[in-house]
Amino acid sequence: MDLLPSDLPGLKKIFPVGRLDKDAEGLLIFTDDGLLAHRIMHPKLKLTKTYHVQIDKEITEKDLEKLEEGIELSDGRTLPCKISILDSTRKFLQVEVKEGRYRLIKRMFGKLGYKVLELKRIAIGPIRLGDLKPSQIVPLSSEEIRLLKEAVGLKD
Repeated sequence: MDLLPSDLPGLKKIFPVGRLDKDAEGLLIFTDDGLLAHRIMHPKLKLTKTYHVQIDKEITEKDLEKLEEGIELSDGRTLPCKISILDSTRKFLQVEVKEGRYRLIKRMFGKLGYKVLELKRIAIGPIRLGDLKPSQIVPLSSEEIRLLKEAVGLKD
């Protein structure tokens, strides 16, 4: 919230939808629509969050399968996720999850002996980070708002 401009219209009513770990970066959505925020964060709706992840060593096919099927963590089994390999070193991945547990991606990879070196959220449902730079703020378009509401079962 400290990064938002103090002259932003409606600032006192705006709040973040979810959060990022202090050592992660990427897309955050801010809103004054409590129902929309609730729906985006509600675990029952399983809105996909997409991340770019860099790990410390090459990931094996066996570990990819384990992660995608879901693995047991201290607070329960993870939901199945989708992982794409982004480069030939097999250290840069795209991970799509449908839950938002505390430090989820770091704990998933850590359970299998990998260290997450970089973590960047690039999408929340249909909303994509695109070319935004750190601390850059842009309003969602009416089409993006419509798509987001549709994704969480709200009518515009």
